[in-house]
Amino acid sequence: MNNDKTAREMLEEALKVKAEAVEVLKKVNRNSEENAKLLSRCEETILKGLAPVSPAVHVKFAEDVSNRNCHDVILGIVELGLVNRDVIQIHATWDPNCCSFYLSVFPLEQVWSTGAEIVRLLKADVYIDRNRYEDDATPLQQLLELEDKLLELIADAKDKAEVKA
Repeated sequence: MNNDKTAREMLEEALKVKAEAVEVLKKVNRNSEENAKLLSRCEETILKGLAPVSPAVHVKFAEDVSNRNCHDVILGIVELGLVNRDVIQIHATWDPNCCSFYLSVFPLEQVWSTGAEIVRLLKADVYIDRNRYEDDATPLQQLLELEDKLLELIADAKDKAEVKA
């Protein structure tokens, strides 16, 4: 009877922690949207400040600022892969020929032998030098969405790892 009570208490505590994690992820999503808006305002300000400079020069500078932020998000995604390798497999690739970032996410238990079923949790391609065709999302918006999805997958993987332990 005492063991049942302890197991119930542990389950209740785990559910509370999961609820807190969900709230944190919601805040991260809101912050990502706010950061994208701030970046857009920053780019507009830069373009206004460079108005006396030739249009080609200030457009290139604004693109460089945007790309720098894209590179920072990509590095953050790669860091998430390094830090969370004990709960999930994150495969990130940069293709300099196409100026694109590829991300594939697999469960930790994924088996890579011949004939094994491949279970892909997430697959994404982001081209840094152009907007997405489907919805005209900028590369930065795409990367921030990708980072949010990845954080959710990591949280789920950590929950599953804790339940197994």
